[in-house]
Amino acid sequence: GSKYIAWTSWDKLCCSKKYGGLGFKETKEMNLALIAKFVWFVAPDRQSLCMDVLRSKYKINSGWLTANSVAIASPTWRAIEEAKKLVAKGGCFIIGNGKSIQVWSDPWMPEFVNFIPQPRLEECRKLSIKASELIDSISKSWISVLVKELFAPTNARAILNIPIPMSPKQDKLVWLPDSKGRFSVKSIHNVAFA
Repeated sequence: GSKYIAWTSWDKLCCSKKYGGLGFKETKEMNLALIAKFVWFVAPDRQSLCMDVLRSKYKINSGWLTANSVAIASPTWRAIEEAKKLVAKGGCFIIGNGKSIQVWSDPWMPEFVNFIPQPRLEECRKLSIKASELIDSISKSWISVLVKELFAPTNARAILNIPIPMSPKQDKLVWLPDSKGRFSVKSIHNVAFA
């Protein structure tokens, strides 16, 4: 018998099934989504020997998720920096104790653009402030005078409405595009490439 080979374009194969394609993922996009999963595990201050080694090796510290990319980097590091941008699109810290959140560079305000609050005066942005410094450790409430002094009025009101846990908790990075805050390769792919 004769054999037939059916050829079709990669674009057609990658098209959604509801539009007649097979729903394949572009390999470059899928690779970037998988690297984003690595970023997701390293970016927050999760405590483990493996995470500590990776943070030390790649010089990852607070504010790294939204920091500008380095100019000269290996191909691996450039891919990590690119994936970092994807995670920053939907990753936001939930206040625990506030010790790992830099208020001007880390994403922690779900209602605002890039999840980062705006200062009342631009000079305030030069101050290195952790969210924990805005919290009264005894009453477990925001220091409202300080919050109103540092942040734009709408931002200050939003911050003062964020609940502070009564028992000590770590700050937690959550994925806002998922209703349960869970990060997945599928969800990053849907957010970044849909």
